Amino acid sequence: MATLHYVDIDLVDGRIPYNSLELQCLILPGSALAPCLGQLSSIVCKHLDIAIFTARDIKRVLKTKSGSEVIRKLVKCVEENEERKNVRVLGGILATISHILKDTILSQEIYKQNLHHFVIRCLDMRPLDPELCDLIVSVIAEFVVAPGNTHSHDIAIRSMTRIAHLIPTYAGHDKKLQLLFVILRMNLVKVRFDKLSRSSDATPPSKDDLELPYLAKTLVGLLTEGPIWLIRNQLGHMSDILIWISYHQPKAILDLTLNSGPLFFTACVLTSTVALRCRGFMGLMNLHHLKYSADGRLSEPRLCFNQRRRDLFPEELYNQSTSLIEYVHNLNEEEVAQIRHDSSVTDFFDGVFFNAYGAALRYVDYEISGGQATDQSFMFPNLRSLGIPDLGDDPNDLVHEMEIALRVNKKPFEADVLRLGFVMIFWQEMAAKKGDSEEIQRLYFSARMWAQAGMQKWPDNSYFYWAMAHIHGGIECSEWTERALQCSDCTPHMRKRIRFVNALNDFSMSVTSLAYEVNESLSWRMAAECLKATSSTIKEALEPSRGSPEEKLLTVFLYVTELMVGGSTSSLLVPLEKKAIKAMSALAAIKYPGHAEFLKAVADFLLNREKAPARWSTFLAEVPNSKNFAADVLRFNNPDAEGLFWDERRVQVGRWYEQKMVNDEPLPLCTGCGTSSLGLRKCSKCEKARYCDKSCQTSDWKRHKKECVSSKSTE
Repeated sequence: MATLHYVDIDLVDGRIPYNSLELQCLILPGSALAPCLGQLSSIVCKHLDIAIFTARDIKRVLKTKSGSEVIRKLVKCVEENEERKNVRVLGGILATISHILKDTILSQEIYKQNLHHFVIRCLDMRPLDPELCDLIVSVIAEFVVAPGNTHSHDIAIRSMTRIAHLIPTYAGHDKKLQLLFVILRMNLVKVRFDKLSRSSDATPPSKDDLELPYLAKTLVGLLTEGPIWLIRNQLGHMSDILIWISYHQPKAILDLTLNSGPLFFTACVLTSTVALRCRGFMGLMNLHHLKYSADGRLSEPRLCFNQRRRDLFPEELYNQSTSLIEYVHNLNEEEVAQIRHDSSVTDFFDGVFFNAYGAALRYVDYEISGGQATDQSFMFPNLRSLGIPDLGDDPNDLVHEMEIALRVNKKPFEADVLRLGFVMIFWQEMAAKKGDSEEIQRLYFSARMWAQAGMQKWPDNSYFYWAMAHIHGGIECSEWTERALQCSDCTPHMRKRIRFVNALNDFSMSVTSLAYEVNESLSWRMAAECLKATSSTIKEALEPSRGSPEEKLLTVFLYVTELMVGGSTSSLLVPLEKKAIKAMSALAAIKYPGHAEFLKAVADFLLNREKAPARWSTFLAEVPNSKNFAADVLRFNNPDAEGLFWDERRVQVGRWYEQKMVNDEPLPLCTGCGTSSLGLRKCSKCEKARYCDKSCQTSDWKRHKKECVSSKSTE
């Protein structure tokens, strides 16, 4: 029998097997790859003298800490066989890797030894066996869905274009195509282009290497020319990927022929489902976003309802923030007296009567108490009216002079307000001028750092809580603004600013989460409830803002909020639209410097809403037939309806991993992140919760603490 198989193999393979592993794989009966993957993996493991197929095997590997040796043997096997391109040998190796990926802790060695690079390289084989391709794609899917994978950026960079070029091959297979879209979407979530610019590689990858214009063109082609079933079943995934492309590389969308990109996003806004409406508006905003750091954007998708950011700042920023304070502290009495005198002298400078101390006090008073004119912006002060000359190209000297004047006059609180206020001005002005992105990010981090330090140093003053909410945004915003309102020094002017920040943050968080989040998540439900309440929040902010430019901006936000909640057919839109258009004209007339991407997105929608239905008629006709978006309507209108469920992120991950079994034995799931492993460690307090590592346990402690304490007390 062996001889017969050898002859058959020789005829099919066209060459003589050269090593024992290849021979053992090739003599297995049958021509199909998929049915014998388990046997091929067993052959590979036996050849390498590794045992990982039973729960006992995996526990032994984890207990003896021999995982690195297991992966090292696999790496050597790859080195010996990759160039041979034998489908069965490679299939056996890939099946073994897939088996190891069931255990989150053991699988970390795959990334440490760069075995994931081999998996992705397999897509470069020509010709590429269809069954092997399916296996490669499924393994890459395991890579990208793993939460907390520190190599996710590297995986995204290496796999993005390869996966995108498989779309035409899989266009006739609904489930396979869906898996490609899941991988592409997760890659776009996890890739960070700021990391590309800081890469230490000799030839670091660039944004162009991801070929996002090709991906955008391919998806638009499927949406316009693909079969109806594909549009109906996959429009959710495709629209999701398109807004992520617009987030990372707006030009890839803007360069599409016939203005297809902006018209597509406009068409999304015109649909009957809130998720698509929000997705469309986010896409339009992404096309115009300024060069903020990603953290400073109004519509930042990584700021979901259940995500909090750690405040880690570059060391040089800490050094810069303390250098001037140390300088003032080290001055002798004579030097202090000289500075006090110099800063109180009034000079005529750049058309303004300026003295550093008086101008600094007036600026701080404006920041805290506001100005006399109600038609002035309370977010962008007119510095010349406060006796401060134009800052010019190098404004730091002037700001330092005013800050030193305050500090030598024993005004540390005022000095901290002035420093933070001007850092925010510099950051916003540079972003508006589309300046250097690294400098914008440095200023943004500086502002956050000063605001955080101010909250700690001045816990009973509202200004720094407001500033942190204004700069940072996200889920913490309402916590900071609530704390600010409780401060005894909270002036009417500060209350006005706080309500304004609250209104914009509620809009941003809710629309962004509804656009980017999974509709079964608790985050999506929280966003839906928040969006429904946003109109009231905006109206509360409108009343004290009467006459100011911010009132006009809030009027436009109120219009867009109703557009998102009620859709383009809402009876409330007509009067709101008239007011919004008038408000936008007024803001354009005074060249209002804030939220340009939002205002341009609204203008794009108004300009294109008559053209979009003609260009995207098939898409609009199939949206009501999509099960996914039909569920959105129910979840938004009646979140407590029977049969609906809402998951935390870790539960969603758990559902992905709950099917993972080793020899019919299910692997336990991590309480914190939901991934599976036989090496989880129990909580030392209750011994019920299990975690894959210390960081996972630490991040979950706030949630687990109550059940941990209660379980301990009932014993």
